Amino acid sequence: MVFPALEIVALPETPQLVALIDRLNEFDLALFTSANAVEHGWAAVLRHRSWPAHLRCAAVGSATKTALQERGVSGVIAPAEQFDSEALLALPQLRALTAQRVVIFSGEGGRELLGKTLAERGAQVEHALTYRRGRPDADPERLLRAWRHGSIHAVSVMSGESLDNFYAMLPDEGRARLKATPVFVPHQRIAARANALAIAQVYLTGPSDDALIDKLIDVLCSTKTTP
Repeated sequence: MVFPALEIVALPETPQLVALIDRLNEFDLALFTSANAVEHGWAAVLRHRSWPAHLRCAAVGSATKTALQERGVSGVIAPAEQFDSEALLALPQLRALTAQRVVIFSGEGGRELLGKTLAERGAQVEHALTYRRGRPDADPERLLRAWRHGSIHAVSVMSGESLDNFYAMLPDEGRARLKATPVFVPHQRIAARANALAIAQVYLTGPSDDALIDKLIDVLCSTKTTP
């Protein structure tokens, strides 16, 4: 069952964003924090100009890298594993940035780690905010019925914000059922948030879909065979 707990909404273009796009030729690196940042940021750029051929691109994760490659970008700087800001910042290409100009395409209200760290390393950082994340207006009753009938054996949540939204969207009954259901997450930060919600069984998977599926199979199959 798919239950969206995160809504992506494009932000209206501001004069500041348009002015930044007009100055893209001045930058040395464009960093994209998510596939949504690529989708909305790239579209905003193309409404006003072509993408500068010289401008290198960096991506936080594999989905973001793929989104850039689908738009014809080659040589994307991205971590090979552990797809998060920390892994990207650990790459040698992002360590020596003195006097480099960096634009970060991201959503409103995201983590400040990338911009803060790059500035500490000597980069001149500017931000291009092109979307915001919100909580959908969805009725969880179908999900609750499935839970009551024993049809929900596990929950996978792909971001901390999705988990917070999901918990907020559930009534007391749903929250109690969530706390008693195995929850699978791809990152330690999300696991920590799940633990803070008193979820009893939290399983940390790898960052890929295959890693999630492998962990689901391993845990659920071992549960079925346990006397």
